[in-house]
Amino acid sequence: MNLSLADARQIILKQQLLSEFNGSALAAINHLGYIQIDTICVVERAHNHILWSRSPEFTPSHLDDLHKTRKAVFEYWAHAMSYLPISDYRFSLPIMKRFREREDCQEILSANKKLVKDIRKKITAEGPVSASDFATPEEFKSSGWWNRKPAKQILEVLYWQGELTISHRKNFKRYYDLTDRVLTLSEVDTTMPSPDETLRHHLLRVFRTLGVACKADLLWFVKDKVTAMRVLAEMLSAGEVATLKIESREEQYYALESVLQSGKSAAKIDSEQNVHILSPFDNMIIRRDFIKRLFNFDYVFECYVPEKNRKFGYFSCPILAGTELIGTIDAKADRSCKEFIVKNLHLTDLPTPARQNKYQLEALARRIQEFSRFNGCDTIRIECQNKQSKQIGKLLK
Repeated sequence: MNLSLADARQIILKQQLLSEFNGSALAAINHLGYIQIDTICVVERAHNHILWSRSPEFTPSHLDDLHKTRKAVFEYWAHAMSYLPISDYRFSLPIMKRFREREDCQEILSANKKLVKDIRKKITAEGPVSASDFATPEEFKSSGWWNRKPAKQILEVLYWQGELTISHRKNFKRYYDLTDRVLTLSEVDTTMPSPDETLRHHLLRVFRTLGVACKADLLWFVKDKVTAMRVLAEMLSAGEVATLKIESREEQYYALESVLQSGKSAAKIDSEQNVHILSPFDNMIIRRDFIKRLFNFDYVFECYVPEKNRKFGYFSCPILAGTELIGTIDAKADRSCKEFIVKNLHLTDLPTPARQNKYQLEALARRIQEFSRFNGCDTIRIECQNKQSKQIGKLLK
């Protein structure tokens, strides 16, 4: 099947819930399969930002409620630390099993038997604890992030092994509790999946959320590539997955037949209405090679680049307008004075009519205002002084 690049982008954005979606945060997490957690908070943290991009009425308290109260999501590993749907809990079991078998984890527990016993006793008797509830031994000398105090190491090992779960966070600090006390395991499928089941789950999530995918996309963070390709072949043979040739792209692409059928009836995306400021850790943006191939957008996240070498800014966020990624905005929410500061704004010169560019700028200005309010800010200050920034500044007045 041949597919135009424009139609491929329509499918991708629909499957990423960046068009035609009016559902809840939980519906978004269930569909996307994970929401990445990140500590950086120059603007609202990634997990909240990602959900707001899909569900405009979302507030951070909604995610706290889903995690702590409703227990509809849990914290564990996707390709990074993430919130995952509780319905997918069983697919984390193979990772927990690997951590129970790891020698380094066994060594940590074996070398600290008394402390392990004390931690288990304290959690059982008192409920959720954080690492700060335990003193650091006087003789302990940390050599960095990966060499943390014994209590923290033990809590993390027991967490990765599945004995403990993150019950909630307070000021972003993790609190650990017994898994069978946090989750009603009798209501959760805890059947250990086979390797085939696990890889099928992975492939379906990629297809469901990206819409179209080549082998590189399907094998992202997959260790057992041979089995993954066999499972893909079975899906092709069953007619569940179709092969695609996307306009001007050399790679062989694949898509679920059901996604292709729903894409045929999808409404065309409006470049004036469908404007988003996306987190660098957004489910679509995190796959840099994917957006480079299919959106011609070569995104560089400069958080770890020395300041003097940055072009776009410390925390530049990609801007989506219609089906185009049109640039980046580097902003900071100064919560002390409720001011949203636009430090850098870079927009690409798209081959579109001047009238459309004007409307896109107006739509972007509105989105910046909405993003500012989401970050708890009352005013906006534009620091950068390029032509596009000045135009946006005028529109914001």
